[in-house]
Amino acid sequence: MNPTRRWFQYSLRSFLVVLTAFAVWLGVVVNRAREQREAVKAIEALGGFAQYDWQYFEPSTDEPPGPAWLRRIVGDDFFQRVKYVHFFPDPPESNIVKSIPYIQRLTRVERVRIWPRETGNLQDVLESALPNCEIRLLGEP
Repeated sequence: MNPTRRWFQYSLRSFLVVLTAFAVWLGVVVNRAREQREAVKAIEALGGFAQYDWQYFEPSTDEPPGPAWLRRIVGDDFFQRVKYVHFFPDPPESNIVKSIPYIQRLTRVERVRIWPRETGNLQDVLESALPNCEIRLLGEP
């Protein structure tokens, strides 16, 4: 009689280690998507809007990458990252300052564009709070 071969043999311990690693990774991804969604909502409530990576590189595309059926289930924020944040026309300086903590949560923001009423020390405040972002104040006198 020929014994059957076991192709994949693993212990319960190794299965639990792999399952735990997968759960931690999934938790990080879900948390990142949730933080991005909440930050974008807060920025929009303060008069700004976000532009995503797929909107910049492929302007003819009307929807984010990823399968539509999966985006309906888990949401768009798993497949897109905020690249730019815009505030115009004439946002109150207090709203821009209030938005700084939300912009800091967005890890891949490259540029913040603002069309301010008065510039004052807004440029310095933004540059110190967002050192990795390019700050553009449009319409300066």
